[in-house]
Amino acid sequence: MNFRKLFFLTLLIISNLLVFSQSASEAENLFNTKQYTKAKAIYETLLKKKPTDQLLNYRYARCCFELKDYENAAHFFELSSSKYPQRDVYLADSYYFSYQFSHAVELYNSCLSALDPNDKKATEIQKRIQQSETGAKLLNRVEDITLIDSIIVPKNDFLQYIGYNHDIGSLTSERIRVTSRNQFDKVTYTTQRADRKILSDTVAGNTDILSAYKLLESWTMPTSISEVINTKANENYPFLLLDGVTLYYASDGNGSLGGYDIFFTKYSPNAKDFLNPENAGFPFNSPFNDYMMVLDEISQKGWFVSDRYLPAGKVGVYTFVLNDSKTYIRTEDSTLLRLTAQMKKVRKASKQIQDQNRTNTTNSVTQATDFSFIINDSIVYSSKNQFKNPESEHLITDLLTLQQQLNNNSFQLEQLRYQYANSDNPELLAKIAETILILEAKQIQIQREITGKTKRIRFLEINFTEKT
Repeated sequence: MNFRKLFFLTLLIISNLLVFSQSASEAENLFNTKQYTKAKAIYETLLKKKPTDQLLNYRYARCCFELKDYENAAHFFELSSSKYPQRDVYLADSYYFSYQFSHAVELYNSCLSALDPNDKKATEIQKRIQQSETGAKLLNRVEDITLIDSIIVPKNDFLQYIGYNHDIGSLTSERIRVTSRNQFDKVTYTTQRADRKILSDTVAGNTDILSAYKLLESWTMPTSISEVINTKANENYPFLLLDGVTLYYASDGNGSLGGYDIFFTKYSPNAKDFLNPENAGFPFNSPFNDYMMVLDEISQKGWFVSDRYLPAGKVGVYTFVLNDSKTYIRTEDSTLLRLTAQMKKVRKASKQIQDQNRTNTTNSVTQATDFSFIINDSIVYSSKNQFKNPESEHLITDLLTLQQQLNNNSFQLEQLRYQYANSDNPELLAKIAETILILEAKQIQIQREITGKTKRIRFLEINFTEKT
C-alpha cells in the first residue's frame, strides 16, 4: 500500500470516528433530556456499527423501556452489562412487562438478595416477585377468545363505548373528586328490574363495592357487599351477571398482576356470602390497569377495559365473542402463549361481525352523546338545541334519519356481499347481485342527500351567526 492510499485510509478512519463520536454525543444529550424517541433512532444507527458495545446496548434498551417496548428492552439489556445503574432491575421489569414472568422472578430474587433488608426498594421488589409468580401461574391458563373489535377512548368516557343490551341492566359512571389529587370513578350497576344497585364509593380512604335495594319509592342505605370482596386495597367497577349471583369487579389488592385486575366471584346461598374471588386471568388482565368486565349473555358479547401500553387518560375497550364455555390455548410455543396473553396475537371475528359491531357501537355512542356536527374550523355543535336557524333545526332531524338509513343500508350490503362470496348457487347469486346493485344505488343517493343537507345547514348557521 503506497503512502497516498494509507493517508486517505487514515483520514477516512478519523472522519468516521469523529462522526461516530458526534452522533454518540448527540444521542447522549437527547437521552439525558428524556427525548427517548430521537435518542433511540441514533443509538439504533450506532449499534449497527458497534453491535457489541455494552453502553450502546444499555442506552438503546433504556430508550425501548421508556417507550414501553419491553420485548426489545429485555433483549438489549441482556446484551449490556450489569455494571450500569439499575440495569438488573430494568431487565427484571422488562421481563415482567413482556410476560416473561419466570425470568422476572429469578432476577427479582437476585436483586433482592443484593439489597440491605432495610432498603425501601426491597418492599417494591417483593411485591413484584408476588405479581410475577401470579403471572407465571396464570400463563398456564390463557383463555382462547375471539376478538370482535378494539378501540382507544378517553378513560372517563369508556362506558358509552360498551354497546350492551339494556335488558341485562344499566351502568353509569361519574368522576368523584375526593381531594385535589385524589379522584375515582363511581360506577353504579342497576339490575334490569331496577330493584338493586351495586356501586363503588370511598370508605376509609379506599374504594369499596356497596349494595343497595329499592323499598317502595326509596333506596336503602348502601352497605358493604361483602368483606370477602372488600379489602384494604381498592375495589371498583362492579358488574352483576343476569344470574344475579356472579359478580365481576376490579381490585388492585392481593392476587393482582399490577394495578387493577378483573376478578369474579359467585354468591353462595348456603354460606350467605360470596365465594373467594378468582383472578379472571389472561388475556383480560395484565401488569397494567384492567378496569372492567361486562358480559352480555343476550347478544353473546363481552367487553373488558384496559390501559395496557397506552398513554395516561386513555383506555382500550375490547369487544369479544362470549362463548358458552371457556376454552384455553393449548401450545408448547411459549412466545405464542405470551403474545396471546398480551392481546398482541388473538383470533379475530369475521369481517361481517366486526362491521355489525362497529355500526351498533356508533349508534350507541350517538345516542349517548347526541351527535357532533362541525359548522366550521372553530365551531362544533354537540346538541340539536345549539342550532339557531329554524330551518336548520328541521334539516338536522332529516340528516340524522338519513345517517341512520345509511348505517342500516351499509350493514345490509355487508351481509349480502358476505353471502355472495360464500355461495355457489347460480340462481341465488343472481338475486343477491341484483339486490346489491339496488342497495348500492340507494347508498349513493342517500350520501348525496346527506352531503347536500350538511352544506345547507352550515350555510344557514354561518349566515345566521354573522347577522347576529
